[in-house]
Amino acid sequence: MGGALGGDSDFAAPEMLTDDVLGAVARRRSPAVDVYAAASVLYQLMEGHSPYDLSFAGRSQREGRSAYRIKTEFSAETPAGAHGSAADVRAVLASEPEVAVAVGRAAAELDGAPAPHRVRAALSAVDDQLAEVLMACLVPEQSRRPQAREVREALALFCSQYADNVARSLRGEPLAPCPLGGAAATAARRRRRLRRATRVAVDALSAAVAVGGAVAAGLLTQDVAVAFPAGQPLWSGPMPGLAVSAALLLPLAGALIARGSERDTGFGFVRGLLGSLLGGTVAGLLASLTAWPSESVSDALYAALFLAVVAPLPGLVADWALALPPLSSASSTAPLARPVLPWGAVPSEDRAISTASREALALETTSEAIYELADETNEEGV
Repeated sequence: MGGALGGDSDFAAPEMLTDDVLGAVARRRSPAVDVYAAASVLYQLMEGHSPYDLSFAGRSQREGRSAYRIKTEFSAETPAGAHGSAADVRAVLASEPEVAVAVGRAAAELDGAPAPHRVRAALSAVDDQLAEVLMACLVPEQSRRPQAREVREALALFCSQYADNVARSLRGEPLAPCPLGGAAATAARRRRRLRRATRVAVDALSAAVAVGGAVAAGLLTQDVAVAFPAGQPLWSGPMPGLAVSAALLLPLAGALIARGSERDTGFGFVRGLLGSLLGGTVAGLLASLTAWPSESVSDALYAALFLAVVAPLPGLVADWALALPPLSSASSTAPLARPVLPWGAVPSEDRAISTASREALALETTSEAIYELADETNEEGV
């Protein structure tokens, strides 16, 4: 048969194109059919055409073979992607704001702006990872195709690691893999769980140290005779231990409030650090204005205050350093800035930006990390 049964022959698996195979009905009910079709659609999006030319002219070049025979007797050409086949990679990036942002950020860490041909080679190397996944799905034998879950997890890794792999490729480093297979997917899930558990454990330890130190200091200073302020006291009497504990918790509270929702970013870490220092400054000022019964008491309190300021830092570092790649981006209402490409080109004004593009650009605007690089190098032939 030349046409697909209930589908488009350009995207249909070979078993959907003929009845002359053993167990045809059972084969068509296999999820492997959908794996083949999905990979064919992604191939079309990546290359601009389907994996096989099944037009009259294309079949004529294959001696008039049917679509089934073409797909089982010939291998699809490995996709090159828009970057690998581009005559001018700058023109491609002008319509890919997310990729342009990733390239801009990676290029800013290099010594000098990379030449266009180097950027094209780097992006093409990353695209080859996607091509490997697609080609594994387009084999004619059902039993050799990966499972749908494996493909989904490999594509999720490819997407989550894309910007990092662009940077790695530009630096000439090995790429982070996104292999197919249950073992690789299980390992990736295990790493995510480990990172999440580590963050929770460090956060809990930081909070426990801060709270424990504050409570201990409060118990030790309970009902200690003090005067406030020192010199010309307006109040004197037994110190409430709860007041000391509350003062020593100011650094932790300041760190959490100042950081807010920016727990996964370096900007959030800096804000949390400044909040902890501010809370410690306020607590230290209150301690210095209080007349304590002896220097040993005040020295112990300053030691407890130092611990209170330092205690939130491991949690802040863990939240930033062990941040998990987002599985999905939340929509943002932040104003969007047009990305500035490494060579000064900008996306077309009249091109509609996709939701994913808007989210990437909004994130870039928030972190103020869109870099403008000048291409002062000679273009060595793209």
